[in-house]
Amino acid sequence: MEISRVNQEPGRARVDTTWLGLLAPEDTVVWQTPSGLRAGLEAKLAHGGVTEVFTAANRLSLELYRTGRSSAARELCRLQIRYAVQNRGNGEDSDLALLGLQAVVNIIRIDGYGSETGRALEGLRRLEGLADGGAFHFHGLAISSDIAEGDGPRADRVRAFARGNRIVETAKILFRRNRIEAAVSECRQLCEKWPTVASIGPFHAHEILSIQGQPWPGTESVAGTAPTLSAIDRLHRLAHPALFGTIDRSRAEAMELYRERERTGFSDDAAHGRFMAVLGSVLHQYGEPAAGNACFADACRLAAPAGPRLVNRIARQWTVHAGNSPSVPVQRANPELGPGDLNSLQQLAAERLGRTAAVIRTR
Repeated sequence: MEISRVNQEPGRARVDTTWLGLLAPEDTVVWQTPSGLRAGLEAKLAHGGVTEVFTAANRLSLELYRTGRSSAARELCRLQIRYAVQNRGNGEDSDLALLGLQAVVNIIRIDGYGSETGRALEGLRRLEGLADGGAFHFHGLAISSDIAEGDGPRADRVRAFARGNRIVETAKILFRRNRIEAAVSECRQLCEKWPTVASIGPFHAHEILSIQGQPWPGTESVAGTAPTLSAIDRLHRLAHPALFGTIDRSRAEAMELYRERERTGFSDDAAHGRFMAVLGSVLHQYGEPAAGNACFADACRLAAPAGPRLVNRIARQWTVHAGNSPSVPVQRANPELGPGDLNSLQQLAAERLGRTAAVIRTR
């Protein structure tokens, strides 16, 4: 049996499982209409407590980045960091440190996805030190080892946050920048250092190895591995028919994964939808259009909370395989906040982050 060459390199039959990027679950950014998003951000920035202000600023920086305003997004993150530094007082406020640390991670993402990959990777290495209980200093935010090396729940939160972002952003940045050799090397080391993430997540480092058809270090079997990671691993390995010996065996594995698609353990619908979309594409490429169409239909339904951007990407890929089938959803507009809204929200964020901690906390 031949694998379909749709969307493959000329003369090479290769199944693609990465057209939606990495499939490991992450926190979903729930889509809102521009008017609803603007109203929600305005309310939090104008009247929220410190956590709400920082949460709104994080979302605003994402919207700025998505609309091509990377410099403005970076500057907003710097305002958050400056606020966290100036209002922590003489003692170590781990809650405020975490809020500032999220802003640092946001800058690392902007740098890594842009032209400052080296600086982003340096920041990620420093996050690893924090995850180990050491001191941290980057982009003006300093966290002493006293706050990270303790045994209490707050120290655990700081270390877990640093570990999770070290894993996730290392994998995503290097993969997006197509630095595959570096991605495999770094992610293998992270898997070796923190083997328990195979059961508790995040799964991104293990996924990088799966994409390349490579075994996980120190793993003799999938026993104890989270069902979600196991499913993602099986899906990516379908891009490497040689692992199964024959194309027919690969196809049989794809159909087995299809039959088990509701037992993959995804707790987030959008992440499950991305997985189903890629499985649908793989099934089409292995000559199973009925199963592929069923997966695509489920994918569009599950991905709806993430908004038109994701659903439209899935629908376009479905059309590549199925043509203009009436089953494929019509693509919807994906309106975004306009320049005026972004400017007014930036101004409001700058005003709130310039106030004292007491004012933000009590208003």
